[in-house]
Order: sequence, then structure tokens, then C-alpha cells
Amino acid sequence: MKFDNDSRPSEIRIGDRCQIKEQSNISARSGIVHIGERSALGHHTELLCWQANVNIGRNVRIAAEVYIVTSNHAYELADVAIIEQGYLHQDVTIEDDVWIGRRAIILPGVTIGKGAIIGAAAVVTKDIPAYAVAAGVPAKVVKQRLPQDSPPIQPD
Repeated sequence: MKFDNDSRPSEIRIGDRCQIKEQSNISARSGIVHIGERSALGHHTELLCWQANVNIGRNVRIAAEVYIVTSNHAYELADVAIIEQGYLHQDVTIEDDVWIGRRAIILPGVTIGKGAIIGAAAVVTKDIPAYAVAAGVPAKVVKQRLPQDSPPIQPD
């Protein structure tokens, strides 16, 4: 596991009973990373928090090789080289009891609602509502989780 705080004001906070597997990288540069209690990051997961914040709730399960990032290249101006346009920075929020599948990518500005599930290799570009199951590229809601006392859904 690698922690990277450079000289800019930044902070990495990890709650009680968290698991962070080998070869994971948590990098905070002018931002705050908060991982809630009893959450887990799988091996080779990258959490890149640059000039924005990453807030991961409690009881979150993040599988191996997941990539979470708060920055992206600015690219709107066609007559200016992308390398000269700088970066856009936005917070990422993952609420309590979320499960993120292997090799998913979570892009800047996204909020994943409480109890949501993100399928393996999904690319999350927009907010995912609470208790939704989302998959694909880009990730789309494919199902809703239901409370235990809900009536069963009848197939069509």
C-alpha cells in the first residue's frame, strides 16, 4: 500500500477496522481522502485525490483494480492543445454500504448513493442513486435493490 501526501495541504483519514489491500495507492494532493469505518479497498486500487476531495462512507466494499479520480483534463477548446488547457477538479462521494466491482472507474464529480452496486469494469460518469445497481460503459442503472419486506417482482 502506498500513501502519497505531497507538500501541499492534504489529508488522508482512515476509519476503524478498514482493510486496504497490497499495492493500493492513495494519493492526496491539496485534497482530503476520508475512508469510513469497516470499508475495504481491494488490491491495486488507485485513489487519486488532486485538488478535490474523496469521501468514502462506512461499510463500503471496493474490489481490486478500481480507479477513483478527482481530476480530468480540460479539453473544450479545439484550437488550444489539451496539455495547455489545464485540469478540472471535482469531489467524488461514495455513500455508505456501496459495493464497487473489479476494475470499475469512478470519474470526477460523481456521487454514488447509499447501498448502490457498481458492476465490474463499469465507468461511472454520472451520479448513481441510492440502492441502484449500475453497470456498463458508461454506467447505467440496470436494477433497483429492494427492502427485505418488499413484495417479489414478477417477471414479465
